Amino acid sequence: IKFSFSLGLDGNTNFCLLNNKGVKIKELLRNNLGIGNYSIEMNSNDLPNGIYFYRIESGVWSDTKKLIICK
Repeated sequence: IKFSFSLGLDGNTNFCLLNNKGVKIKELLRNNLGIGNYSIEMNSNDLPNGIYFYRIESGVWSDTKKLIICK
């Protein structure tokens, strides 16, 4: 699975995968990033089918989106 995102501000950035109860199950990125476009790849072979959420936080900005894994 490939995630693409853009940052409009510099900042400490955290990108993680959450289960359907909001518990963090994978941390995909924790780094100080600058303004720009980025992408992260994740291998989902070890995850069962289901509904997940991915959350990105950078500085004061954050966003959460739904992800459905169906193999």
